Amino acid sequence: MYKIRHINVPVEGSDLFVTAEFEKKVTLWSWATKKKLSEFETILDFGGQRMLLIPFPSPIVVTAAYSRKGVAAYDALTGEKLWHRKDLTKVQDVDRLIIEDEIVIGLGRSQGPYTIVNIRDGSTKEQIRGVRRIFTDNEV
Repeated sequence: MYKIRHINVPVEGSDLFVTAEFEKKVTLWSWATKKKLSEFETILDFGGQRMLLIPFPSPIVVTAAYSRKGVAAYDALTGEKLWHRKDLTKVQDVDRLIIEDEIVIGLGRSQGPYTIVNIRDGSTKEQIRGVRRIFTDNEV
C-alpha cells in the first residue's frame, strides 16, 4: 500500500504533482490523465518541506535530506539525477523563487545561511545570512 507522507502541487496551472512515501521513493502524477507518469528513488528524508516540483519548462523534482546526503535535482519524467550537492546539509525547506526571470530554489537551513541555488546546475547563486526561510508570492 502506498502511504503518502509528502505532496507538492505547483501553483502555476500545471496538471502535474508529486508525492512521496516516508522517504526516498517519489512519484510524478498527472491530474489530467489521473495516471502515474514516473516513480524513482531520491535522497529525500522525512521532516520539513524537503520536496519541490518545478513543472516548467520540463519537470524537475528537487529533494533534500537533513544529514550528509544534501540536496539533489532529478528529471521528473525519467528519474535521472541532474545534480547533487552533498555540502548543503541541515536543509529544512526547499522553496521555489523567481529572481531576475530565472527560476531558482532557496534552501532554508536550520544551521548556516539561506542558500539560493541555480535550478539548472545546482551552483550557488547567493547566500543570505541570518535567514532560515523566505516567503514569496509563489506560495499558497
